[in-house]
Amino acid sequence: MELIAYADVQQLRTWLDEGELSSVALVRAMLERIAALDAQGTETALHAVIAVAADVMAQAERCDAERGAGIAQGALHGIPLIIKDNIEAVDLPGTAGSLALADSAPTADAPVVQALRAAGAIVMASTNLSEWANMRSTRSTSGWSARGGLTLNPYALDRNTSGSSSGSGASIAASLAAVAV
Repeated sequence: MELIAYADVQQLRTWLDEGELSSVALVRAMLERIAALDAQGTETALHAVIAVAADVMAQAERCDAERGAGIAQGALHGIPLIIKDNIEAVDLPGTAGSLALADSAPTADAPVVQALRAAGAIVMASTNLSEWANMRSTRSTSGWSARGGLTLNPYALDRNTSGSSSGSGASIAASLAAVAV
């Protein structure tokens, strides 16, 4: 299953279409990789992922059932992806990395999430970012949020990833997901 982490979307779609891979297996592999590389509290945690959707396995099971019934919603059908934590999605916090929004519970998906779900994507997790997308100060640390800590560069753990979308970038670089927004 390690190979799954390094596959591109087209390869994953081919494996799904040919029945060589299920969305459930793909999500499990991605979650295992997140647990291995992003385990909070460990010295080598990337701090890339803030939250995993509670219904992610149900999303994967639904996609597998649809694919089995010959129903494929779109180009991303059954592909797990991750979104930046300032994009609202039902079942993910949408905190912009801030403790002030720690209890946030979006009741609707942002338009981009609606479009991704319509294309069949599995919205798996939300990623760390520069808190408030780096709008809180001209001297803020890029890639840091109160909710997620400092996102680390997967290629050099002693360096940050820089940029507001640090968690999304680090997630793709570390193959925690095939797609990130």
